[in-house]
Amino acid sequence: GGEVVRNQVIANTDSIEKVKRRLADSITHVNARVTNLDNYEEKISLVVNFPTNVSELVDGAKGVLDDMVNRAAGLKGYIVVVKGYADTTGTANYNLQLSTARAVSVVRYLSEQKGIPLQRIVNPTGYGSTKAIASNSTPDGRAMNRRASVTVLVSKGIANNNGR
Repeated sequence: GGEVVRNQVIANTDSIEKVKRRLADSITHVNARVTNLDNYEEKISLVVNFPTNVSELVDGAKGVLDDMVNRAAGLKGYIVVVKGYADTTGTANYNLQLSTARAVSVVRYLSEQKGIPLQRIVNPTGYGSTKAIASNSTPDGRAMNRRASVTVLVSKGIANNNGR
């Protein structure tokens, strides 16, 4: 009888060790996911442009945003970052207000027309005429600076689920 009990103890010890290893692997996986919840990967980045002194979206800009929404439809754990900009036409204070209005215009379109939940949209920010991407000394450069940038980021902790 002692031999049978000894074999059962050995078998149970092996099973317990296997469970411990699986548990350690699971804990490691959960820790990695939790750690990555606020680490994001850029999935989509785009720019929509605006005419001088205008913060309302034109049809072409709406089309670009529509395409972005379609591309983001299957993503899990995403957020949308919206930043507005202006050229140097006008005062610094006016440009800051205008760039903020451009960012808000994009957010309103995405939420009201395209159904993107507001909790997915990070605080829209206007940067005025700072962070120019082209020279403000030419009409083409100013046109490039009258913009809103939209970036879709995906949480690595949610997106890298690996079926678990």
